[in-house]
Amino acid sequence: MNDYDWLDADQQQWTHHSYHADTDLKHAREFDINLKAWLFNHPTWRFGLMAGYQDTHYSFVAKGGIFNYWNGAYRGEFIDAKAISYQQRFTVPYIGVAGNYRYGEFEAGGAFKFSSWVNASAIDHHYFRDLTFKDDARGQQYFSLTGNLGYELTEHSQLFFEAVASMMLDKKGDTKVYDHAENTVTTFKNASGIENYSYLITVGWKYGF
Repeated sequence: MNDYDWLDADQQQWTHHSYHADTDLKHAREFDINLKAWLFNHPTWRFGLMAGYQDTHYSFVAKGGIFNYWNGAYRGEFIDAKAISYQQRFTVPYIGVAGNYRYGEFEAGGAFKFSSWVNASAIDHHYFRDLTFKDDARGQQYFSLTGNLGYELTEHSQLFFEAVASMMLDKKGDTKVYDHAENTVTTFKNASGIENYSYLITVGWKYGF
């Protein structure tokens, strides 16, 4: 994990950076609901438009690593222990296109989703400094590409394989820093950056009715 902060409003370059090679994904959750309107609906293929809403949440824990704070004034290594816990949440209203093609018992499909209206938030706690950063960004851009392949077992059930690649492009946002030792809260404008690239592969069985 790379963690960047821009805590000087007069500076374009980041002021704080830490890198953590030992980063574990604790959990990832996603909720997605959408509607499709098929513009072309043939017996073997169809193509249409889609619109929906997606809510995605990630949680990470980073151990050890190196840091460079306040433009290099403070440099060093974290001890091999839990350094940062980090959470990201993205609420995404989106539009897109979808289609599929059927040949015998096989069905292949795909979808492309886009949004320029993402609301992103993040919470990261720095254990050695006893600080919590809460970040918010609005108007983030999102792209997602899905491909799937299914084999029909019965009229209503199917074995399937699906791969999804998603990108949340970098967006600056405001940051609130909670200093638990000093019991203070400081707000910085455009001080954080939030982005996420994810890949999801699913193999399973589904039933439709």
